[in-house]
Amino acid sequence: MALFSTRRAYYHIREFKKNITNTPDTEDTTIASQVLFLEEIFAASLKLYKINVPLNHNEAIFNNYFVEPNLKAVCNSIDHSKYNWAKLGFFDGEEELLSMTKQLKRKGTFVDHLYIYKADGVVRLQEAHDIEICVVEVSNEYLNQDNRKIYFDHHKANYGCLAMLKTIADQYKYASVDVFEQLKIYFVHAADNKIKLWSLSYQDEVFHFWREGVLNIEPKFEDKETYQQDIIAFYWTFKCKLEESLDAVKKIQDSHKINRKNSRYNSGENPKLLSQIINPNIIKLTENDHKKGMADLGPFDSPEHD
Repeated sequence: MALFSTRRAYYHIREFKKNITNTPDTEDTTIASQVLFLEEIFAASLKLYKINVPLNHNEAIFNNYFVEPNLKAVCNSIDHSKYNWAKLGFFDGEEELLSMTKQLKRKGTFVDHLYIYKADGVVRLQEAHDIEICVVEVSNEYLNQDNRKIYFDHHKANYGCLAMLKTIADQYKYASVDVFEQLKIYFVHAADNKIKLWSLSYQDEVFHFWREGVLNIEPKFEDKETYQQDIIAFYWTFKCKLEESLDAVKKIQDSHKINRKNSRYNSGENPKLLSQIINPNIIKLTENDHKKGMADLGPFDSPEHD
């Protein structure tokens, strides 16, 4: 009976694999983008369904089969011809958050490599001064419920997002505040059996940290019908939001160039620079110093944000 079940499962997975490329061939760029996205997401799911090790073995398994493939699918499916000025890329595997290093050096508190913020993934615009618009944290293994670790990673990424936002304001310091307020940067947090998408933005003199969406992980092949719908909706939403952020960065760049040029011929009082307005308190959290007591500090989940 077990052998029969194994063979049947293998057959269904093989059929799932065949269907990945059973998609329409079209010259419509919008449809082509959607098709590419679906192919990438299904290929990531196939990798999950073929796994032969315990899903909750360690953090690397959680990242390699639940998080990293889908985030790469999102980044790969963005229209790179439209955003060629950015050269967006997803960097995985203990990646340095350059924004945090820059901000610690600016404050004079960066000492050595021990102060580097290491993330589980970073989305970076390589042709736009390496500015970063998304950070990823994976809190131990799948189904881990250690709240101290989960909440520590949440707060750690919160400060990371502040550093990312501040670095963009420093880079394009002549940009107008109203244009900057259109920008959102993102934090993807994988913990327990969920992947949450958070955003950080600056609006009306306040930093807003919002939960944008939640994906409940259903790794069993027999749950694929509903899970594939959920995973497609979650990551398509994220893809669209990333593109909105890219559009916002372009507007910030343009505003910076125009205002910098105008400032050369302005004999009157110069307006306050964006780098002076966006000036949050940034701390590099470390597990040894800050993990204790984190379970009492939240996060206290916000409602999903439109």
